[in-house]
Amino acid sequence: MPDKSISFAALFRLSEALRVGSIRRAAEQMNLAQPQLTRQISLLERTLDTKLILRGPKGIDPTPEGLRLVNLTGQLEAEWRALSQVSEPQHSQVSRRYSLGSIIPATPFGELATLLAGLNTEMHNRQGLRVSIASTLAEDLLIGLDTGRFDCILLDAALNDPTYAQSPVLRGSVAMAGLHLPEDYRNQAELRRALKRQPLVLQSRRSGLRQRAEQFLDTYAGPDWRSLTSLVEIDSLPIIVNMAHSGTANSILPLHATAVENHRIMPLPSTFDQIIFLTWRRTPKGRRLAKLIGSNGIAEMFSKT
Repeated sequence: MPDKSISFAALFRLSEALRVGSIRRAAEQMNLAQPQLTRQISLLERTLDTKLILRGPKGIDPTPEGLRLVNLTGQLEAEWRALSQVSEPQHSQVSRRYSLGSIIPATPFGELATLLAGLNTEMHNRQGLRVSIASTLAEDLLIGLDTGRFDCILLDAALNDPTYAQSPVLRGSVAMAGLHLPEDYRNQAELRRALKRQPLVLQSRRSGLRQRAEQFLDTYAGPDWRSLTSLVEIDSLPIIVNMAHSGTANSILPLHATAVENHRIMPLPSTFDQIIFLTWRRTPKGRRLAKLIGSNGIAEMFSKT
């Protein structure tokens, strides 16, 4: 038998606080006074003689020991429900509501928009889950994931950080679209001339697509390409697509968003493909949503997209 007594409630509340990333917000969601939740977490740390959370200006994060405890708590909760034959309510507002963030689809009918629409339908119809979906920039998605606004995100960047888990779900070609473009991206002189003749419109550097565009231009137009062109920053991809289609500016976009006859399309090499990763923090709720997305036929929907 364990030689230390710890309540299930304390464990579950610690897990929720770490999922949300804030003791104050977690206390509000659980209808607790913040000092009560703080004392309960402190008592857990004293009982286990282990630091479980790290406090910072943006909220709280688990220590390695805290992360292991949260993972075990998720398993414990599932085992306890099975042992006590307590089934999860079909429409529980706490356990069956999830939030998914995504980079902004370039068009309403592209692969990403189709995937998001199909995913929401599958989750609702097959799983009986309520999944809210919001689209924003990569940097904001990560902030939302860290603060608990999102349980999982669809991100077009690979993260070299053990805090997060990732699984690739989409890969698409990228192209430069506009006027006066060379037929081959390796023709540096013509590419630099095109940058001089037309403004270049891109998302801000908070987006993964912008970072990919800069890497391409640094490599094939030269590191001084910014001095050649008038750079316009717009974070709305549909507006950028419209400007490229109308011929008022050049841009670098997902290939499916560039199919217009009145301008040139210059596909980029496959090393600059846009790869979209399902990304989550290693928390119980993040893992649950990621597992649900990959189960009951939803994985097949991803593979077909």
